[in-house]
Amino acid sequence: MGWANQIGHAEFPQDELNKILVDKEGKVPSNNALNNHVRKAKGWGFIETESNRRCLILPVSHFQKGIGDATCDEHGIRKAKRFRP
Repeated sequence: MGWANQIGHAEFPQDELNKILVDKEGKVPSNNALNNHVRKAKGWGFIETESNRRCLILPVSHFQKGIGDATCDEHGIRKAKRFRP
């Protein structure tokens, strides 16, 4: 997935994933429809169970990427700051 960062998290602003997944008639899926799609993708093992419509998490077995950051606002993941005396 092209949006994923170094740790496999693909974050989306509110309703952005809905706009990306517009159908060929131009209809934007509702949040309920999108939640159903996310649930199905989890069941098929395409994304991790912690995924939601704001952040899709790729399984480690499907993911290797060395670009982007290693943080996720949606899941509260931040790099630890090193103490410097």
